[in-house]
Amino acid sequence: MQYWRAGRNAYQRGAIKLPWGGGQQPVDVITLGDAWLTGAIRQKLIQPLDVTAWSEWENLPLAWRSLVQRNAAGLLDPQGPVWAAPYRGGSTVIAYRKDRLEALGVEIHDWEDLWHEKLKGHISLLNDPREVIGLTLKSLGASYNTADLSAVAELKPKLAALDGQAKFYSSNHYLEPLLLEDTWVAVGWSGDLLPLLQRDRHLALVYPKSGTALWADLWVQPRGTQPAEAPAKTALLNDWINFCWTPKVAQLISTFSDGFSPRALELAGDWRQSLLQPEILLPEGERLARSEFIEPLPQASLDQYQALWDSRA
Repeated sequence: MQYWRAGRNAYQRGAIKLPWGGGQQPVDVITLGDAWLTGAIRQKLIQPLDVTAWSEWENLPLAWRSLVQRNAAGLLDPQGPVWAAPYRGGSTVIAYRKDRLEALGVEIHDWEDLWHEKLKGHISLLNDPREVIGLTLKSLGASYNTADLSAVAELKPKLAALDGQAKFYSSNHYLEPLLLEDTWVAVGWSGDLLPLLQRDRHLALVYPKSGTALWADLWVQPRGTQPAEAPAKTALLNDWINFCWTPKVAQLISTFSDGFSPRALELAGDWRQSLLQPEILLPEGERLARSEFIEPLPQASLDQYQALWDSRA
């Protein structure tokens, strides 16, 4: 097994290089971040999977099943094949320093609070147009996946105002400044931020009330690494995917990793109380219902996002 994941806007980076081939020993399955799925499909790096062998497939929430059902261009398609098996997920959240914000008399509950005048110059944002434009859209009551940005008249000035609040943009180096108090607020991924709560008691996380972006880690099968004469390997892969979706393993993934299993969303019981920040790791109710995966969009829409992103300068 190998692991490959990076920023949410990976689909805009042109050709991607996944960790197999080039003389390496072939692998039967790797884990891939959902942001890379479109590129992997378009470049024919992975192959469709057989959902008929998955006993737990129908027990996954619809949004998670829809995420991996795509056409050959990597766009969502309810009639397309299934390209991946989602086994773990998380969300984009807001981290802040309680000591600093309490001194300012500022509270954070939702995206709108990032525009508070007292936070100007103290915020780090992800260096990702879909994430930052998306949270701005969310603050205006729109979707992360808005296809026509010109339809949201308030978007450009609202994004410009948020840019004025930011100290810097980074998707890889935003944790240390928060720990060192160089920033007081950071927008980041729950998988990065949850472990920090055990290192610094002055940190807190917020799952935005209006909803947020979800991310998923996926099992995928590299194209060409599965010999046609070896169906036993495919059976083993399907057994592994089914195993990851069993209730017991779903609880273990949610308890001992920095994400949650999509199967765990449907599981009741006291086990949730043992989670670190269950309201962040495994959200329930309206906040989760208002959240959404960042979906692949047509190129014309992506060009709008990039043009708006570039206009900040």
